[in-house]
Amino acid sequence: LSHLCTDQPQDEQPAIGFNAEQLEECDLEGDQNNFQRIDIQDHGIKHSAILGTHNHVLFTQKLEATQLLCIRQEHDGCVWQVSGNEDNWLIRHKATFPGFGYVEASKSNKKFCISPPNCRYVVIVEHSRHAFIYQTPCLNDKVGKQKIVDLGTDAFPIVGAIATNDHLILLTKNKLYKLRIEI
Repeated sequence: LSHLCTDQPQDEQPAIGFNAEQLEECDLEGDQNNFQRIDIQDHGIKHSAILGTHNHVLFTQKLEATQLLCIRQEHDGCVWQVSGNEDNWLIRHKATFPGFGYVEASKSNKKFCISPPNCRYVVIVEHSRHAFIYQTPCLNDKVGKQKIVDLGTDAFPIVGAIATNDHLILLTKNKLYKLRIEI
């Protein structure tokens, strides 16, 4: 039994019950992520929430009177609408993108992650030529739809992106693409 034991502490994380070759980087524990609201006057923390190790902010969007945050919550992307004043902070669930946490983690060439105000779809825009559009499933649907935008091999890198309720707008060095989104 001595060949299976050691008195030396292990620095790496145990992977009990898993073949280490089957684990991916996103499966390993990392630093804990916190979501904090900080007062810009006195730099004090007004509110704080622990997100865990795998959950992190995927995107934010400033609207006229509120802010949208999409936070990876395990497998999904959950959109929260944040509003309120200095003392009263309101957070309301607005939408869920089922399975989007895994999708986002798999995109290593991601430059932007955006969604329109109505949260009917979410887009991952890569550095060069692709944008991946994921539609939220309708109420009784079990599967959401995915569309891939390919700007072509000769396209310049994408430097900007905006998602509106009806259009996806992509900006490159030499072109502005306005794509109608039909859902």
